[in-house]
Amino acid sequence: MWNQSKKNIEKYVNNYFPSFQDVFFDLKGISSLQFGRMISEIRDINMFKTEAKLAAYCGQAPRRFQSGENDKELKRNSYNRHLAHIIHMIGCSNIRKGDRFYNDYCEMKKKYNKKLRALKNIKRKIIRLLFYKLKYYMEQLEKKHALKGSFFNAA
Repeated sequence: MWNQSKKNIEKYVNNYFPSFQDVFFDLKGISSLQFGRMISEIRDINMFKTEAKLAAYCGQAPRRFQSGENDKELKRNSYNRHLAHIIHMIGCSNIRKGDRFYNDYCEMKKKYNKKLRALKNIKRKIIRLLFYKLKYYMEQLEKKHALKGSFFNAA
C-alpha cells in the first residue's frame, strides 16, 4: 500500500512539476517523493507572505509572549509536524562533511556549543531558501501554463 502511494506521489510530481530538480539542485535530500510530500503540506506558497510565516508553520520560529514588561520566546505548540519532519530530514542531509551547510553548521556548533541549536539555525536557512525558490518556481509554472491565480486552485 505504501509503495503504491509513493508511486502515485512520484507520478504526480513528474506530471505537474517536471523541472523541480533544476530549481532545487543545490539542496540534498529533495527527491520527487520528498518534494511531493512538501508541496502537499505547504499547498500554496502564496499563502505565506514572508519566510518567517512559513518558518512558523514549520515549527522553526519561536512563539513570542509579550505582556507589560514580560517579553519571552516560548516553544511553538501548534505547527505542521509532517512538514517539520521533512525540513529536519533535508537539514540532516545537508550538514554532512562536504555538503552545502557543513561549514555553517560547524561554526554554529562552536558558537552555541549545542548540536541541536546549530541544526535549528541550518533548518531556518533551508526554510528561507525553500520559500524563495518555491515562490520563483511557482511563478515560472504559472507563466508557463498561463494559469490565473494559484496553481493548485486551477489543478
